[in-house]
Amino acid sequence: LLNGKDMHHKYLGVAACSVRGEDPGDLLTAILNREECRAHVALYARALRLVGELRRQDLLPALIHAQSSDNETHRFWALWSVILLGNSAAVKHLQPYVFQPGPHQTSAIQLAFRVLPIDQAREWISTLSQDRNATRAVITATGVLGDPHAVNWLTTKMADPHWARLAGEAFTHITGIDLTQHLLQRTPPPALPSISNEDPDDADVSMGADEDLPWPDAAKVTAWWRHRGSSFISGQRYFLGQPATKEALRHTLTTAYQRQRHAAALGLALIDPQARLINTHAKVIP
Repeated sequence: LLNGKDMHHKYLGVAACSVRGEDPGDLLTAILNREECRAHVALYARALRLVGELRRQDLLPALIHAQSSDNETHRFWALWSVILLGNSAAVKHLQPYVFQPGPHQTSAIQLAFRVLPIDQAREWISTLSQDRNATRAVITATGVLGDPHAVNWLTTKMADPHWARLAGEAFTHITGIDLTQHLLQRTPPPALPSISNEDPDDADVSMGADEDLPWPDAAKVTAWWRHRGSSFISGQRYFLGQPATKEALRHTLTTAYQRQRHAAALGLALIDPQARLINTHAKVIP
């Protein structure tokens, strides 16, 4: 596929390398350097992303070149990979993607709030929260950051049925408390009126991403936090109730729920500059 002349075939070859965590070597270099490959939007974007996943430091010049592209998708994945290669200072350039609804906002949030210093991350969240249409992004960013300072605010969002499950997930990401196991969930409320995912230009306006999450009981969670919250230190990053060490993240890869495994894989890649980004869509982690 990678050696074929059809650009769609090359795209499939690059995607397969990503899924399997295999480095196509000089073939990836060639794709990034050839004009006809760069003209294929999906292929070029996927190749730029693969550079970061595989930690190909030798291809940093190709990423820098792509950051001047006229295509926003190319610029985003080039920046994403630059940060994965260890250039944490480049995280400031993610701000437009974090603040504006669009196809890259979620990926930008997942990366930015694991890299930003806590004080700066709080500033970004504070600014983002001033937009009344950015509630989903704010809750997501709060959970990614892992600062227990925000738990009290999250419990207020648990009282709103539109955001309750997402806020409950963010609470779990910070504290490690499984709402179901600790009997902190409630029965689902009556069917909710459908609401937008806040991006009027996005065809996906469903709330399906939250459907499998438990419904938190805001009063019970508040009571639990009142008695246990003192064990968490405000201004520190937590992931599932623990500091995000290599050992804790690796443990999460084999024991946690899927979205938590995705988060652990990204966190591990950011901590360990030698580790490739693990494919957590796989059922078994090698």
